[in-house]
Amino acid sequence: MKAQEAGSTWERYRPGVQLHDELTLLVGHHQGTQGFAELGIGRIMYAVGHIPAGVGYYLESEVRVHRPELFGVKVGAYESGGFAVDAQLN
Repeated sequence: MKAQEAGSTWERYRPGVQLHDELTLLVGHHQGTQGFAELGIGRIMYAVGHIPAGVGYYLESEVRVHRPELFGVKVGAYESGGFAVDAQLN
């Protein structure tokens, strides 16, 4: 007597890699003694598999809530894959 029929097979589970490319809207508010609001647009490209990995970049505008004459533009990029690396230019 056999525990497994000869015609049946066992396959190791291997999730497929799924690639994504998305356009993102960035909205934020930093609360505190100097509140800031930000609005921007970005793009992220990432893969979901055994080890998730991705890269992205963005362009944002940041303004001080109580003093709108204080504003700035932010350009940034980041990379992730087991660890994250980020670079930002204000």
